[in-house]
Amino acid sequence: IMAPFFGNLSSAFLVWRPDGYEVLIYFIVNLLKITTYKSYTFVPICFSQIVSKGIPMHARMIHSPSGRQSQLPYGTKGQYILSVDRANLNKELLTEAETYANTKLNFNHKLQDWSTETGLMTFARLDGSKAQVQADLIVGCDGAFSAVRKQFLRRTRFNYSQTYIPHGYMELTMPPNNGEFAMKPNYLHIWPRNTFMMIALPNLDKTFTCTLFMPFEDFEKITTGDKVIEFFQNYFPDAIPLIGVDALKRDYFRLPAQAMVSVKCSPYHIDDKCVLMGDAAHAVVPFYGQGMNAVSKIHLY
Repeated sequence: IMAPFFGNLSSAFLVWRPDGYEVLIYFIVNLLKITTYKSYTFVPICFSQIVSKGIPMHARMIHSPSGRQSQLPYGTKGQYILSVDRANLNKELLTEAETYANTKLNFNHKLQDWSTETGLMTFARLDGSKAQVQADLIVGCDGAFSAVRKQFLRRTRFNYSQTYIPHGYMELTMPPNNGEFAMKPNYLHIWPRNTFMMIALPNLDKTFTCTLFMPFEDFEKITTGDKVIEFFQNYFPDAIPLIGVDALKRDYFRLPAQAMVSVKCSPYHIDDKCVLMGDAAHAVVPFYGQGMNAVSKIHLY
C-alpha cells in the first residue's frame, strides 16, 4: 500500500530481488497524472538517470533582511547536494518497477480494511465497487496518516503517538526571469527570520519552489493581499520583484498553510503478515529532506 516516495522505492527494491517476489502495488490516486510535487533534497545512491536530472546546490545562500547575500558551503570544494524534482523521481521509480513481469500497478484503490490473520485486503474503487486481494506480506508505505496502521491501533501493546509543531508551511513559485533562473540556481536559498523562514529550491523548468515556514498564528494575521505585500516588504523585500506582487497576492491565499506532524510507533510489524515503513512508521519533523535520504539508505544497506 503505497505513497511516494518510500512506496515507489520499496517496490523497486522488492522486484529487483533475485528471488523475484510477485509485487502488487496499490495507490489511492493515479500518480501518473500528478505533476504538482515540489522539489526535495536527495542524497544520490545508484540512480544515474535520476541524478542526471538534479540541480547541484553547492552552498546555502543566506538572504538578510537588507538583501545582502552570503554563502555557507555544504562541504569541501566540489561537494554538493541535489535538488531533484519529486514528480520525476516517482515516475522513474514507477517506470523501473513496471518493467518487471512480477509487478502490477493498481491506481485509484483506497484501502478500507485488512485482516491480520489472513492478509485479505479490501479496497474501494472510484466507481464505488470494491476489490479484495490476499497477500502473504502487506507493506504499509502509505504515509503519516497510514490506513494500514489503523489495524495496528486495534491491537494491544502497540505504542503510538503523533505531535504537531506550531509551525505550518506554504509553497509559492518564483517564475523564470526572461527564460532564466531569477536567482543563482546552484544554491539552497534561505531567508532566516527568527521564528519563521523562507527557503527556495531550483527546478529544471527554471522556477524556484519557495516554502514559507511560520507559526500558524502569524499566517492567520495576514488576511488581505495588501497585508501579504506589507509582510514581504518587512521581511523578504528582495523576493517581491522576483515572485511578483500579483502572484504573491494570489498564491498566498490559494491554499491554507499545511501542518507538520511527527509520528512515533512500535512495533513496526505484525508477525510476518505486515510491516510499516517510511512515514507510516516514523514521520519526522523538522524533515530537511531526511525522510527520503533515510529511505534510500535503508534499502542500500
